[in-house]
Amino acid sequence: MIMSDDRNDRSLRVDGHAVDFSQLGFEHYRKLPVVIHAVQIDCPFEVDTLEGMHTGSPGDFLIKGAHGELYPCKPDIFAETYELVDKELNLSWYRAYDEKYFPMSTEG
Repeated sequence: MIMSDDRNDRSLRVDGHAVDFSQLGFEHYRKLPVVIHAVQIDCPFEVDTLEGMHTGSPGDFLIKGAHGELYPCKPDIFAETYELVDKELNLSWYRAYDEKYFPMSTEG
């Protein structure tokens, strides 16, 4: 890794030395599509998340993540982040995904 004492807004230090971001050789990656299960809840709720107990307000979504984790999400953030999946477009892929990550799922 190439080190530099160049100070800039994007600071990273390794072994006490600043790293020159222009020489790190960043590659381009695309985030894989992740399918989650979610439901909008119309009353206050509490859910035990990986970070402890969280509360949800009426209208918040309860999300079941790719590994079965549960967490609440505000409706505005949900709308910016997720879109409803049309399973008819590639039903076999979603069946395989559901069997892998939601083995006891009965959702359609």
